[in-house]
Amino acid sequence: MNPKDLDQRVNQLESKDTFVAAFLSKDWPELKSKLDEIAKCLQEIQITQVQQQASIEHHIRRTDLAETALIQHREESLAARQRIAENLRPVQTHIARVDGIFKFFGVLAVVAGMALAIKQLFQ
Repeated sequence: MNPKDLDQRVNQLESKDTFVAAFLSKDWPELKSKLDEIAKCLQEIQITQVQQQASIEHHIRRTDLAETALIQHREESLAARQRIAENLRPVQTHIARVDGIFKFFGVLAVVAGMALAIKQLFQ
């Protein structure tokens, strides 16, 4: 019903109460069907909200489990790195000693070579 028709109906009726009674008596089935459609839509929205709430709760639970697993993995990884570092300390110490020995022999060879060169210069 467009606004022009509505104005004409108001002008035709003598009072506001008569207008309301006539409007409701004539248009009540149409209004009721519209209200039923709105109620159906609201029920569908509520069903969707319940489904989304369940989905969100499931997602939150999965996210919490994943975060817990990640934290546990990080702690285990740190502990494993510390164990590896402790197990490698003797190897690192050995490598440092061998490196020191090779450097010592390298310096000794240079000094011996220089001494031999100086000896040959004076002969």
